[in-house]
Amino acid sequence: MCAADLVAYLPCPIKVPFEQAIEQYLASQGSPPIACQLEGNANKNEEDYQAFLRADGPDGLPPLLITPGVNQLFGQKFVTNVLDSGNFGDVADYPLDSSRSESNLRDPQRHATVLAANVTVIVVDHTHLGSRQAPERWTDLLSPEFERSIVMRGNGKTFCETTLLAWQQLFGNEGLRRMGRSIREGKHPAQMAKVAGTGQCDGAAAYVMPYFFARNIRNQDKVSLIWPKEGVIASPVTLLAKRQLSPELQAFAQWLTGSTIARLFSVAGLPTPHPSVSSGLPVTCNYLWPGWNRARTQDLSAALLTSEEAFESGHRWSIE
Repeated sequence: MCAADLVAYLPCPIKVPFEQAIEQYLASQGSPPIACQLEGNANKNEEDYQAFLRADGPDGLPPLLITPGVNQLFGQKFVTNVLDSGNFGDVADYPLDSSRSESNLRDPQRHATVLAANVTVIVVDHTHLGSRQAPERWTDLLSPEFERSIVMRGNGKTFCETTLLAWQQLFGNEGLRRMGRSIREGKHPAQMAKVAGTGQCDGAAAYVMPYFFARNIRNQDKVSLIWPKEGVIASPVTLLAKRQLSPELQAFAQWLTGSTIARLFSVAGLPTPHPSVSSGLPVTCNYLWPGWNRARTQDLSAALLTSEEAFESGHRWSIE
């Protein structure tokens, strides 16, 4: 079992500023110390992570756990045995602002806290688009004219879980098969940002990538950032906090859900439900993700397997 009080697997854009903010917080506090294990999600300790996924109850988890994305922690077994066991609670002390689009990220049963969302958008590369019309929505990417013309977040073998589940929700498994034909390959978002707009041969007509990296493309005059009309895909950064915490950890957990960390996420381009912090995204922007209701009424682990199979069947067809 991990001995840390806080274990956090963080999106790449936020890891360093998050570490710095926590160091400052801990330096301002007295004893006893709080043990933190902070890792980038791409370099996570896989042994510990898998142990958390297999947990049958709260004893298998640290007092505070932060995870990104709709991963197996949203699977039916984990939701039933751990999340909804009564041992975890939303520690955010701000009221829900239902007028904000980000409000649909908040757990209505108040068992978990979504700190922010890593949102995925479409970036059109005009040096490779040619005569094709720029897409305005996710469904436009299903067109045969975009076959093998799109790059999305992936590592060559697997693709972003949250994105596949959101697409499955939008246009079903048949649409996922068609999307598999459109995707040429998966790359790290930093690689996409580096090549977008350069006209290099390994570029693509469009990229499905996180907003943080889209903002940092150097050749902004050669690309267009598209806010899909159905909404951006939201990959939540979720905090699980045990209800029985020491006073020091309770104060720390409330600080993690407060305006300081919310602003840190927002500056990095990750919108937050915190009402005092602007998302920086268009006011009309919707957030697409499977959501808490689907996590509690369906087995998202099983849904993820079917979404991967459907997507891969189309992807294999396009590259054979």
